[in-house]
Amino acid sequence: MGQTLRNIHAPSYQASSVENFALCEFLASHGYIVISCPSRGTENKFLDGGTTRDIETQARDIEFLIGEATSLKNADTDKLSVIGFSFGGISNVLAQMRNERIKALVCLDGSIKYQFQKLLSSSYADLSKVDVPFIYMSQKDIPLSVMIEDKIDTTLNQNFPFFDSLKHSQAYYLKFNDLTHPYFSSTGILFQERDPRQDKSDKEIIVSYEWVNNYTMHFLNAFLKDDKSSIYFLNNDPIDNGVAPNLISLKAKKPVAQTMSFEDFNVLARSQGYKDLEVLVKKLKDQTSGVQLQEWKLNNLGLQLLFQGKIQDGINILSLNTILYPNSANAFDSLAEGYLIQGDKKLAIRNFNLSLKLDAQNQNAINRLKELKN
Repeated sequence: MGQTLRNIHAPSYQASSVENFALCEFLASHGYIVISCPSRGTENKFLDGGTTRDIETQARDIEFLIGEATSLKNADTDKLSVIGFSFGGISNVLAQMRNERIKALVCLDGSIKYQFQKLLSSSYADLSKVDVPFIYMSQKDIPLSVMIEDKIDTTLNQNFPFFDSLKHSQAYYLKFNDLTHPYFSSTGILFQERDPRQDKSDKEIIVSYEWVNNYTMHFLNAFLKDDKSSIYFLNNDPIDNGVAPNLISLKAKKPVAQTMSFEDFNVLARSQGYKDLEVLVKKLKDQTSGVQLQEWKLNNLGLQLLFQGKIQDGINILSLNTILYPNSANAFDSLAEGYLIQGDKKLAIRNFNLSLKLDAQNQNAINRLKELKN
């Protein structure tokens, strides 16, 4: 397989670029180009203490790597993801908000879960821009006794406001019930001193880390390669993927389609020659949370097309208006005018009469029908 896809790895707080070498080598062995750089401060090699400025600095480092990646041979500039562990898993979110080239986000127990408010304090933060596929792999629930002893927020296990805020992303939230925070990195597995209060055995940690690698690869295959089998894998119950019972819990959410504006509708309608409009509207209603097609806007668009000499296009829009607003006398009156301009007196008379049934005081329809009978 040729190396055509790019991944950037953002390491944790003040960590080295090789922090997750096993994951990066695993992805490289499956055809991915993976690049990384150390986590360093704004003005020297030390960070400020996990500040908003530190997040912004690492986000800019990610953008620097994006620029560097464009010079690599066989690198697909349209296929880019950012994998972030711990602190890198909040900086990569900000980087995606700032850079449209990033098409997918992987957070390995990222700080986006723990420091969400700090992200929001950045002037670059804009949740509406988080519209790419997102996967978050979380540590196990921390025992209450440990949280109290270490003075950790006791709501941490349950609360994840960033994930809850996602509206326009296909998002996955996996909780690894045998992993604590350090073991989402290669160096953590090798060198982190085990916490006897909550850490699992080395064998159990390694098994879960392998699943972290597998889920990362399937996520990237799904959304950078459009691999249907990987999409199926992600949406499976973990047990159906061969994961041991109770090892991983999965929560997923689909994106909520954004409301389509009238202007967006007009662009699509024009692109298909203002034909099959009823089918188009049905399709848009199925794909979005709403299509704003106000009666008066459709009426104005139809009349505008008539006056531009695009008679059939105008009639098609005005006809759609009568379908969407069957109780509007004005909609039938305007459609009748369209048929009159087209020279189809029979359909003009029919629609003027329909308008009068809805509004017996419609003077324009009364006058037009008198003219057409003479």
